[in-house]
Amino acid sequence: SVIQALLARHALPGHAPRIARAIRLVTLGCWLDSVTLTDPYAITEARATSLATARAFFPDEPALALETS
Repeated sequence: SVIQALLARHALPGHAPRIARAIRLVTLGCWLDSVTLTDPYAITEARATSLATARAFFPDEPALALETS
């Protein structure tokens, strides 16, 4: 899996299915908010929230680097 590959690349411990589930649940929660809230936050905020979750598990992954714009 992608998560298992990231764990191996960064020599990190972790349970890949649980990490994947955590990232998926946050992403799905952001989607759910976007379709159910009367005043949803911007899609850019949902994306930033999902990426922040992934960065919590893989802080040194270049593909998850903070955007400067």
